[in-house]
Amino acid sequence: QRAAARFKQPCGLALDVDDNLIVADFSNQCIRKVTTAEGRVTTVAGRVGQQGFADGEGAAARFNGPQGVAVDGNNNILIADRLNHRIRMIAGAGERV
Repeated sequence: QRAAARFKQPCGLALDVDDNLIVADFSNQCIRKVTTAEGRVTTVAGRVGQQGFADGEGAAARFNGPQGVAVDGNNNILIADRLNHRIRMIAGAGERV
């Protein structure tokens, strides 16, 4: 997947509790994770290029310009969903927004 991943305006970066890099991929409308051990890129939430607003697991979630991310001590990913004017959360190690 590393070779296939393409970022489009990555705007926010944070490290999770396992030192993986979490990326808000603004124009791709998704949240990505880069494993530091392997450099593997996966999409945690959202579907590349599909904007909107929807809570859900993985690709069922929709964002509209995710711009910033932070990770708390419980491994919750907090997302500034800029164009939806909301702060969103992916709980723990799960992928449900």
